[in-house]
Formats: sequence, C-alpha cells, structure tokens
Amino acid sequence: MNTREPDYMRLLVESLEILAADPQVQIAFIDKPGLSADDLAEDHVAPAGNAKWMHAVGLISLEVRVRAERIDELFTAMSGAANAERWTHLALQTDPGWAEVRTLAREALAMLQPGAVGTENVR
Repeated sequence: MNTREPDYMRLLVESLEILAADPQVQIAFIDKPGLSADDLAEDHVAPAGNAKWMHAVGLISLEVRVRAERIDELFTAMSGAANAERWTHLALQTDPGWAEVRTLAREALAMLQPGAVGTENVR
C-alpha cells in the first residue's frame, strides 16, 4: 500500500461525512468566520478528483467513485453567479440539489467497507 492511500481515503470520508450530514449540521460547520456553503463543495474537489485513481487501485468501488464524481458534477451545475441563492443557509435546507448531494454522500459512505483505512469513523 502506498503510504499516502490512508490520506486519500481520509479526505474522501471526511468530505462525504459533512456532505451526508443533516442541513443543521452543515450550517453549524460553515457558521464560522470566513466559511460558507461554497467551502463544502471546495472540500470535495480533491477527493472527487482522486476517485478515479482510488477506484483503479482498489481503494473504493466503482459505485463509490460514481457517487463522488456525481456530487462534484452537481456542485458544478449549481455554481455561478446565477445560482448564488443555492449557496445560502436556507438553500442547504431546501434546495433539491443539496438534498441529492446528501443522498449520494450517504450512499457512498454506506458502500465503503467498515474497517478500511481512513474509514474508522464511518457509521
């Protein structure tokens, strides 16, 4: 195993955990100086970008990879000035895109094998 593999898995799991969380938990997470809903998406960029490689080396299943990449695609579709209202506290609670992100993240977390390196806190 590459010594960096646990780091890649940890980053993916941490990203999925906050994206899978209920809106109130997400709001509390970003309700700090300098943070916004955009940070939830930005924290998923690297794990989503690594998903193809992680699948190729057997760290994650194709199903997890597809969900991680789909979340990234949703964030891209939700981005831009015309979609600014989708990045508010209210949107975290009511926007269908955010609901789909939570569903995909929860599914991906459920698919990760308990005990895999970096998944110690997966419930």
